[in-house]
Amino acid sequence: MIAGLPSALFPIVLILQAACSIGLAGIAWYRLLVQLPLLRRVDRRRLARYVRPMETLEQFVIGPILLVETLSALLLPLAMPEGLPLWYPVAGLALLALIWVLQIAVARRHLRVLARGFSARAIRRVLCAAWVQAAAWTFRAVLILFIILLAMRV
Repeated sequence: MIAGLPSALFPIVLILQAACSIGLAGIAWYRLLVQLPLLRRVDRRRLARYVRPMETLEQFVIGPILLVETLSALLLPLAMPEGLPLWYPVAGLALLALIWVLQIAVARRHLRVLARGFSARAIRRVLCAAWVQAAAWTFRAVLILFIILLAMRV
């Protein structure tokens, strides 16, 4: 434990982190493989009417999970017991930063372009960002599972 968080918090933070990371990895793959490719099939004249509510509804579904995920990711390095490598949660934080940057700098910007009308380039950019995000969420989930395995041995 680094910053003096009670050791009793570690299992709680770990469970929250695992549930959120695995859930968000699943959502990311669903979004990548099902939801975003369907943008190409939406009538170009109706795309804006499709994208706006999609983005808004996504925020209501994913937002609370992402908030818990971010808070637990920030707490995990502080709650790690001695004997567990600190680089696992730090690597997880780096992946989370990558996900946030992609969401803010690429995906959200190009979804706003699509909310104004069809753009093949914007769809490609959103899909490219989604591939990297899905991989990053998957790596985060694997990292947290490794932490769980290591914690079971300590």
